[in-house]
Amino acid sequence: MSKVLTDVRHAPRSGHAAVVLLLIGLVILPMLAVSSPWWLFAIVLGSTYITETWTNHTVPAFIDILRRVQLGTSILTLIRQVAVVLLAAVSVEIGQVGLWFLAIGFVVGHMVRAAVTALLTYVTARRKLPIATRNVNLSILRIPDSIHRRWTPSQRRILFEMDIPITAGVFVAIATGFDAAIAIGAGVAITITAVRATVLLSSAYSNRHLKRKRWVLDRVRDEVAGTAPEVALYFTGSETSVYQINMWLRTLEQLDRSAVIIMRERGLLKQLGSTSVPTVCIPDNIDLMNFELPTIRVALYPGNAGKNIHMLRIPGVTHVFIGHGDSDKPASFNPFSKVYNQIWSAGKAGRDRYRVADIGVDDADIREVGRPQLHGVHLASQRRFAPALTVLYAPTWEGWTANLQHTSLVKIGPKLIEFLLREIPGVRILYRPHPLTGTRDRATLAAHRKITEILDDANTRAGCPAATWVPEDLHPLAEEIARLGSSPTDVDEAQRSRDGGFTRPDLGDEIERLRQQWQEGYWSAADPHRHHVVTKMPLPTLYEMFNQSDVLVTDISSVVSDFIASEKPYVVCNPAAQAPEAFQTTNPSTKGGYLLNPDLAGLRDILEHVEKLRADSTYEDPLLSTRRELREYLLGPTDPPSLARFIEATDEAIRVARGAGRATE
Repeated sequence: MSKVLTDVRHAPRSGHAAVVLLLIGLVILPMLAVSSPWWLFAIVLGSTYITETWTNHTVPAFIDILRRVQLGTSILTLIRQVAVVLLAAVSVEIGQVGLWFLAIGFVVGHMVRAAVTALLTYVTARRKLPIATRNVNLSILRIPDSIHRRWTPSQRRILFEMDIPITAGVFVAIATGFDAAIAIGAGVAITITAVRATVLLSSAYSNRHLKRKRWVLDRVRDEVAGTAPEVALYFTGSETSVYQINMWLRTLEQLDRSAVIIMRERGLLKQLGSTSVPTVCIPDNIDLMNFELPTIRVALYPGNAGKNIHMLRIPGVTHVFIGHGDSDKPASFNPFSKVYNQIWSAGKAGRDRYRVADIGVDDADIREVGRPQLHGVHLASQRRFAPALTVLYAPTWEGWTANLQHTSLVKIGPKLIEFLLREIPGVRILYRPHPLTGTRDRATLAAHRKITEILDDANTRAGCPAATWVPEDLHPLAEEIARLGSSPTDVDEAQRSRDGGFTRPDLGDEIERLRQQWQEGYWSAADPHRHHVVTKMPLPTLYEMFNQSDVLVTDISSVVSDFIASEKPYVVCNPAAQAPEAFQTTNPSTKGGYLLNPDLAGLRDILEHVEKLRADSTYEDPLLSTRRELREYLLGPTDPPSLARFIEATDEAIRVARGAGRATE
């Protein structure tokens, strides 16, 4: 309910006005029916249809509130119909026969509507399978096409289609004295609803076999088991956290082992990135318990969540926490990690965090595998300098609690951007906030919006497009990437699962090629001094923004460790203004960079140092050797490559699981 009230508070004034007019119109309708000309009644009645529709489209939260106080769409329609009956009853132009037509029309119409609702509920329930999939052949399930949206409208539209023809017939009858007009209107309304019921009845018949839940699960399990997956990538969480699993998709595809992705929330499947790996989404715990895949030997977990226990219970499997980035945040040494058989960290730093935290994780259970995702990050020595000094500001989000001061956005963010624009002539700013920014804290969201406004204003003054602008000639390429990497949105989940059963093995490579082409076009088309804001756009990627920047300003997060792969200078924000020694001891990833307090002291000197690095290739960077040492400490050695180490770790975990399985036989 709190979210509903929040949506109402932030609703446009037009939405507030519409709901007020709607309620006023409904209150006065019965009075107008018995005391005013029919045409005035018709105007007010029509306005209630318009304002209800407008409110539903602009501020659906208002409609939700009305429903919660027993003023849902059905009651609003009933009020209108009672008023129409009153109008007909007091009208001298409508006789007894006309009133009979009106009563029969409304009653029969509601009965047919009830049948439509029942059939729609039945079909929806049958097509909401216990499992949703991608890259799994579901031909054995014989899933029919989903019903076109024209046959499955909202209850509001169904009621309008029944209500409006009958009411129009009443107005014609009053104006002409032709009572049969009511019967014609009723006939039109009932016919429209009956046709819809017929279509739904046919769909109900063709989908009837999908009610066998156990049969559906067994058939899908047999299909997935036929690929003999040895590795499972398991994920549960909110839709905004899907980036945590998306970062591992390419790595999973590059394993020389058969794999499967197991997800728990239906909404996650829509947000999942492109992949050729068989994917199943099983929301129900009991269904997951019965979805046995005996060949699985390794389960990989990108995040810590309560539902992980549903997979962790499976014996004979090496359960591995791989995380979603290396950082000094407490999440990187969460006590929950004790439940896993192994923990894979990027480098020795991850191992040391658990040792220092002393939360009960055995050092022997930690394996260093690097970060396979960083293969596209260019070294500082390989970079091509942009015409302008480029600063990437990539703050983290506010976190789950208020006392950790994870993000610099509130205390430093807008102040930092204003300083750069004011004090550093010609600077180019790239702003890339965390995907969860502003989801918990209003002040953080306000700071984020302020930065976006500042950068847009700066672009406007410079005659550049908005910070979020994308060249029009890249839109077709983006659409092609989206088409290849997602399922159609105009069909339901069952059909998406059916049609997503066959994916080209080279799909990942093709999408990667197109993404690279898009990014090259994006940066080449941009004014060299234009500021960029990248929020929920999948492109450009964070790693490509690394390549475009000369220096990073960020918070304690995995962004620090990932950026260190480039060996470029970086600045870590210190929102609480802790003593530098204590801050760096607590956060070892900061030792190769500069610290920035809320007063921004020393920032000008840092940027002058970066400018000298840009201007003079012989200029000595005093922290370069430290960053190189830190790179190996955080991310592991560059040889062998991280992907090779990850594959080796996977093979070893499979051998461990097989050995444990034999030991228990």
